[in-house]
Amino acid sequence: MKVCNKCGEIKPLTDYHKSKATKDGYAYMCKECSNTATNKWRKNNPDKAKQHHDKWRKKNLDNQRQYSAKWRKNNPDKVKKYVDKHCAKLRESTKERREMEIKMYGPKLPPMEAYFRYLRDEISD
Repeated sequence: MKVCNKCGEIKPLTDYHKSKATKDGYAYMCKECSNTATNKWRKNNPDKAKQHHDKWRKKNLDNQRQYSAKWRKNNPDKVKKYVDKHCAKLRESTKERREMEIKMYGPKLPPMEAYFRYLRDEISD
């Protein structure tokens, strides 16, 4: 048991992060207070938080890829649900784009040609 220096509550050691910098090997704030402080800092320093996250992600890219692959393998139902949801959005946006192309260029023009013609028209204007 240990007293949190932030909230003053007595909590079991499992409620504290490990820390090599302290004598007892546990952080001086409980996990709950630590998370609150971290979230507050992220909210007040969004640029630094993003910078820190990007740096960490670059450094741990291979580990993140392995973790993601393992997670996808262990959670196929969640992956399927995500894919179904986002593929439906993609299908809907593709359908809307195709309808716009038909209105602009007619039904016989292949979709990519219509898109490139649209871009050429936009650039030449």
